[in-house]
Amino acid sequence: MALVVFFIILGAIHFVQVSVGSNINFTRVNQSSEINNKRAQNAIDGDLFSFSKTEIGLNESWWGTFEAPTRVVWIFIGVGQGHYSVFVGDNVTYQQSALCASVQTPSGSDITYSNSSCKNIVKGNTMTVRRIGNGSLVLYEITPVGCPQNCKDGCINGPCKECIREHYGPMCNKKCIQVCTDNTCDIEKGECLKENIVVAVIFGICVLVIIACGVGFFIKRRAKFIKLFKLNARPSDDDEIVVTYSRSERYVERPNTGIDTRAPAQVPTSPTSNCPVEYVHMIDGQNSPKLSPDELIKYLEKRQNEESLLQDLARLPGWMMGRCFEAEREENKAKNRSSTLLPYDRNRVVLQPMAGIDNTGDYINASYIAGHGREKAYILTFGPFSTDTKLDFWRMVWQTNSTCIVMLTALREGEKKKCLQYWPEESEECGPFFILIRNTETFEDYVIRHILLRKREETRRLTQFQLTTWGENKRRRKIDSLLRLRCHVNSVTYSDKVPTIIHSGPGISRIGTYISIDILLQKGSEDGVIDIIDTIVKLRSQRAYLLNTRKEHQFLFSALKAGFSHDSRDDERDEKDEKDDESIEEIYVNEHSKADVYYEDGEEVVLWMNTVGPYHNRQETYSYFSLPFCAGPKESIGHYHETLGEALQGTELEFSGLDIDFKGEVKKTEYCTVELNEEKYQAFVYAVKNHYWYQMYIDDLPIWGIVGEISENGDDYYVWTHKKFDIGYNGKQIVDVNLTSEAKKKLTAGAKISFSYEVHFTASKIKFDKRFDKYLDPNFFQHRIHWFSIFNSFMMVIFLVGLVSMILMRTLRKDYARYSKEEDLDDMEKDLGDEYGWKQVHGDVFRPASNSLLFSSLVGTGYHIAVVSLCVIVFSILGDLYTERGSLLSTAIFVYAATSPVNGYFGGSLYARMGGKVWIKQMMVGAFMLPVAVCGTAFFINFIAIYYHASRAIPFGTMVAVTCICIFVILPLTLVGTVLGRNLAGQPNYPCRVNAVPRPIPEKKWFMEPAVIIFLGGILPFGSIFIEMYFIFTSFWAYKIYYVYGFMLLVFVILTIVTVCVTIVCTYFLLNAEDYRWQWTSFSAAASTAGYVYLYSFYYFFFKTKMYGFFQTTFYFGYMALFSLALGIMCGTFGYIGTSYFVRKIYSTVKID
Repeated sequence: MALVVFFIILGAIHFVQVSVGSNINFTRVNQSSEINNKRAQNAIDGDLFSFSKTEIGLNESWWGTFEAPTRVVWIFIGVGQGHYSVFVGDNVTYQQSALCASVQTPSGSDITYSNSSCKNIVKGNTMTVRRIGNGSLVLYEITPVGCPQNCKDGCINGPCKECIREHYGPMCNKKCIQVCTDNTCDIEKGECLKENIVVAVIFGICVLVIIACGVGFFIKRRAKFIKLFKLNARPSDDDEIVVTYSRSERYVERPNTGIDTRAPAQVPTSPTSNCPVEYVHMIDGQNSPKLSPDELIKYLEKRQNEESLLQDLARLPGWMMGRCFEAEREENKAKNRSSTLLPYDRNRVVLQPMAGIDNTGDYINASYIAGHGREKAYILTFGPFSTDTKLDFWRMVWQTNSTCIVMLTALREGEKKKCLQYWPEESEECGPFFILIRNTETFEDYVIRHILLRKREETRRLTQFQLTTWGENKRRRKIDSLLRLRCHVNSVTYSDKVPTIIHSGPGISRIGTYISIDILLQKGSEDGVIDIIDTIVKLRSQRAYLLNTRKEHQFLFSALKAGFSHDSRDDERDEKDEKDDESIEEIYVNEHSKADVYYEDGEEVVLWMNTVGPYHNRQETYSYFSLPFCAGPKESIGHYHETLGEALQGTELEFSGLDIDFKGEVKKTEYCTVELNEEKYQAFVYAVKNHYWYQMYIDDLPIWGIVGEISENGDDYYVWTHKKFDIGYNGKQIVDVNLTSEAKKKLTAGAKISFSYEVHFTASKIKFDKRFDKYLDPNFFQHRIHWFSIFNSFMMVIFLVGLVSMILMRTLRKDYARYSKEEDLDDMEKDLGDEYGWKQVHGDVFRPASNSLLFSSLVGTGYHIAVVSLCVIVFSILGDLYTERGSLLSTAIFVYAATSPVNGYFGGSLYARMGGKVWIKQMMVGAFMLPVAVCGTAFFINFIAIYYHASRAIPFGTMVAVTCICIFVILPLTLVGTVLGRNLAGQPNYPCRVNAVPRPIPEKKWFMEPAVIIFLGGILPFGSIFIEMYFIFTSFWAYKIYYVYGFMLLVFVILTIVTVCVTIVCTYFLLNAEDYRWQWTSFSAAASTAGYVYLYSFYYFFFKTKMYGFFQTTFYFGYMALFSLALGIMCGTFGYIGTSYFVRKIYSTVKID
């Protein structure tokens, strides 16, 4: 299926690419020879499945004639293996001047598709394709393209050099990115180069001037700064597109494997060596040790030798290295227990037609495997898992004349079913076969069954060996039992010339381990030489994923040492390596963590139904089954809230009742029916009218679907009744889920509606730790605009900091000079002088702020919020908090509780320095200030949610848990921080004495009043993040999760810097007006930023969203008020911290009497 999809997509790309130019048609085609009816016409029939092919020969060729001499500027071509040249001339020609293009299929690929422009100016009535060297010419498709219709110069000098207005690109098929003054743009990039150059020069000059000023100032101040900025650039090349493809979608060369692609290719050995074999770089130049058994034992005794050999084996490619057309056919998929463990076409077991059996096809998932000195020594297959595969299994046994079956698994291991019992307890019929158990021998680790298999008049004897304790034993016991089983099997099959059938449960790792041990022990005993790497290379060339993990290699080494030494006792290091019994069924190579979820084939996959609600009101959600949906027939299972955040966010997981098994295909199946009475009918109609959608989870991956839709005339309402799940998996893990809603039914009172579902599993290359990346929505905004806004903000911050610093330092220098001059005057001159400025309030500037208890509590809370915000942002960047339900909120609550000492330390120490006495009260206020505001707002909204029966209603148990956290965690930790703060930093240390009597505040201009400064102080910080506000709001309120956390860190830094700078300037103006009330002013001026953010939330609600309803409105503005409150406290704290340092600095450097 994947192959078909690939060709369809490639065909679409081909159509789009050639349609923008002028396609050139052939009137007649021919080729130098023909084989198997692969005619020359197959290369121009538009069918990417068909191809023309010649006999094996030297420089085979294919040619086609045009209607008239034509200039060719572009070609689309698909060829098989080899090196090909394409020529255009008046007749068949191979002259270098007529060369249009050269195409070579990379090593390890069967097909190459190339879409590129001609290298030379070529014109003629004949196009010739020539295969260089000896071999068959294979041509899948070729399409010559003339000059694009949007080309301005008509391709007079070869490929198009200039497009008509408003177009660009090699085929002039793209619209210009920018509107240039002459309506033209650069043919490669689509940009206005002249305008861009002017803009770039002007912008560069401005930047250089700003940087020069800043550098000059900082050099003068003898400060050293280092700035590092990285910009990742992605090169693009539209001139040529080459697609490399192997006929099996899993057979591709993987990047970063450590394989040197320039190394000479190795040819894997195959039992069917006369079939085509795909060449793969198997060994990366490592020296494969060829050792005798005794030398091998000594070699592996050294840890470094074993590790070196393990690393060499790890570098071997483990993916598909052959075609699997038959296994991937739609009618054969049901016979595969796994969609990744497939037999190659070249060595698969082909079932022959058999009388008395319906035509079920010739396919079985089984491969011939070569042994030591025998081409078809083994048959690797799966244990039967259905009635059809059971019959095919016995057909294979009969057809191959096999006399021995080795079964490396129990029927069940733990709770997992490994294999169907395909033999009877005594006797039974299976199709045309009669199976009789003659007798059974039971040993400690395995069972031997002697079987009579009869078909009509012919009877055969065979022996089945079943290893029953693999899943229970430790490594040492496994090796003992496996070696004893092998000896017993070989005693029965010693003289056989027929293959031994070996199967396990759903995997092939045990089979690969058994076969490799058997081959290597035979080689060691008969030839005296062992080559482990060569053996594994040959095994993998016959079946993918054999011996593909480090644990399997270690197990193999231990088994070989035990087998050659005739001593099953592993050394101490082997026991140390295996901490516990490991499952050797792992067939994937991806690294994984303990939290990853793995599924066995056929294991249940749970579909959880979460919530349903209006699309535009993302927070107004209800239980999925609050609508008259129905559940499937499976027995219900319960779900509990895994995290506190999951409960607070209103997660309401309920079991769907649908039967989904890992890798189990489910055709369209009806699972329930709903009869629409008036109440249910009205419920569905209301949901469709309000654009309700629902959310589900499969393996923690969220899925969304729409309940229904309204007809174009608005009179009829429809509900979607069929859910189609497309689940992607990588190894034993689910990595992708997609839902398609189908089969809409008209809603009619009294009607019956049947709901159905289907499930399809598809192999995916997505890694488990990257499976949430598709939810990051990188196209939310164009990256260019997004990062330009960030760059713009940073440049503004740099300019602001430099400008403010230079102006302020210059002003302060003048103040210092003036005050120094006044110090030289005598008292009479001072009395006659006109003293003014910030120095005059030196005796009051460090006077405690009014209502110091509240002020210190706010500052302590601000420190706390800043630390929590920074920690959560950093954790989000370093981890994947968005991948688990409620994890972000849970993390924020945990960090807030754990960092409570920060609040107590800074709030308590500030209160002590201000001379506060009731520190217990201050500690209580600081500890509960924000939690009371949050809980009060949440509980108020909770009452509304309860009234609406919304899922956002917080359970009573969660309320109790939050209250306990506040009382038993936050309060004690805040107390600890307060005590530490009062003792370590609670002593006042001001550079000026505080006068006993406050100095009267003189009259001043209206714009110097604290209220005006506070009002204006938040404008600039808000302006610095204004552009980013829309990103932030949409990320949280519309659940548009993209790279918001790293973005938030930059916004956090910008806001902090701008807030501190603006607050320092405001404080300087206030002190210069001889007003010493700077503490509350600096805090409030910075905190006023939050007021502008809250005002922006009104604009966003009414103009940027479609939210409606009392519940959603209350929820939005309630929590936006909380957000603004927290932001205001944090910004106010930043403003106070920066201003406090500034005030201390200027008053410590001036002489005060």
